[in-house]
Amino acid sequence: MSNEIAGLPLAKFEEPVRHALQFYQKRAHRKTAFDFDTAASLGRTPEDTTSALSRSRVEFAGKAIAELRVVAFAPGDGTGNEDDFKLFDLYTGVLPRQSKIVPRRKNNIRQEACLPLASFHANQPDAEPVLLASSLALLSVKESLLNSDTITRVGFLGSKPPQYQLQMYGIRTDHSSANYTVADIIRYNGKDEELVRTGDPNAVYNPYPEYVQVCGFIALENNASDEHEELLRAMGTYRLFIDDELHSTPYSHYC
Repeated sequence: MSNEIAGLPLAKFEEPVRHALQFYQKRAHRKTAFDFDTAASLGRTPEDTTSALSRSRVEFAGKAIAELRVVAFAPGDGTGNEDDFKLFDLYTGVLPRQSKIVPRRKNNIRQEACLPLASFHANQPDAEPVLLASSLALLSVKESLLNSDTITRVGFLGSKPPQYQLQMYGIRTDHSSANYTVADIIRYNGKDEELVRTGDPNAVYNPYPEYVQVCGFIALENNASDEHEELLRAMGTYRLFIDDELHSTPYSHYC
């Protein structure tokens, strides 16, 4: 089995992942502790719909309370499958008609955060990585009573495409933002506020043919405590995801 992803050796990901996680740990004022060695040691996942993965524990305030999944997305990789929706029943528009873009329900997930770690130029092993940069598409299903349900892009995890392209060519040096992929948010309807579940179902997809994106995902299950939610906020995860209509802060007992 090859130890390369899109022309890049797996070893090329190790130091960028380590440095990016050190950034998030410092941002959290060291209340968060990552297992750097395990997290940075990605292994190929040839039977999966993404290219490489590591799993490691995350400690917060001295307790191991969550798992960090570091995922390498080669061009065209996605996290979807047909467990909850069938591709045959869905309209995909300009998206590739493949099961890896079919969103999955997140019934047991209270919140999930995506941490941009690094992006790489595919098939350019000598090119420098760009730390803390990502622009993964977050896909969901728009249901319809009359027509076929549609897979639609609801936002980007990290930066929007124009900003991301400038980051990849060193024209912008700011960091992509850490975003929630799944959360409950408070929306106002003019008079009252309502709690709305957003990002469920979803699939995460790399639409860029020229870039490999590596991101970290931390999911909190429904039985997670408020302390666990603080873990995600401590690393700067505030916005839901980058979309013109969705900039709300996720609901929390701390809000």
